[in-house]
Amino acid sequence: MSHDYSQIARELLHSLGGAANIEQAAHCVTRLRLALKDPSLVDSTTLNQIDLVKGSFFTGGLYQVVIGPGEVEKVYAALREQTGLAAATIADVKQKSADKTNAMQRLVRVFSDVFMPILPALIIAGLLMGINNLIGAKGMFIEGQTLLDAYPKLDGLWSLINLMANTSFVFLPALVGWSAAKRFGGSEILGIVLGLMLVHPDLLNAWNYGKAVAGLEGRACRTSTSWACSRSRKWATRGRSCRSCWLPTS
Repeated sequence: MSHDYSQIARELLHSLGGAANIEQAAHCVTRLRLALKDPSLVDSTTLNQIDLVKGSFFTGGLYQVVIGPGEVEKVYAALREQTGLAAATIADVKQKSADKTNAMQRLVRVFSDVFMPILPALIIAGLLMGINNLIGAKGMFIEGQTLLDAYPKLDGLWSLINLMANTSFVFLPALVGWSAAKRFGGSEILGIVLGLMLVHPDLLNAWNYGKAVAGLEGRACRTSTSWACSRSRKWATRGRSCRSCWLPTS
């Protein structure tokens, strides 16, 4: 079924308060993401009745219109053609809308930006842990026994699943370090190194002997060290004369 994307874009503009009300626009796989000057001008009732529009909502300073995969790119192209908006990324739109949020919303967004990229690894690890627990649970499938007791050959599979499930959580500081460094514009490799430092055997041994270094064992350290590294890297590379001392050249 063909759609008149130019007409859909015109109706969207009318419902969104006109072209002048749109500061920036981008899209993901299914949604238009819009930074609006005045969200109160949006007629959501009319907007949700437009062809292809499956819903809309306002969150985190962005107005998002759900259209669907495959169609959102065409609607976005028609919208840009009629408004003259420059192409923008989701990060650009988020940055544009950040000025309209309060301090708490900006803080929540920072944590969201850091943890969202690593969620798939944590979700898969959680599912594998569930499978692992089912295999090792007594009385779950066989009364008075676990599947391992009844079928000893499953021990290798159980160990493999356990290894795969625990890896994301054991090296969670490295994942957070990478994501935080990426979010704050620092070196992602250094972020990973800082995260791995928190699971270094020497540091773990210090904990075991009751000699933990205060302030190095908390989750906040994973993010704060990556932030500090990113900030110091930006400061150290401001001048051209210093850049070659800190950054590798090819």
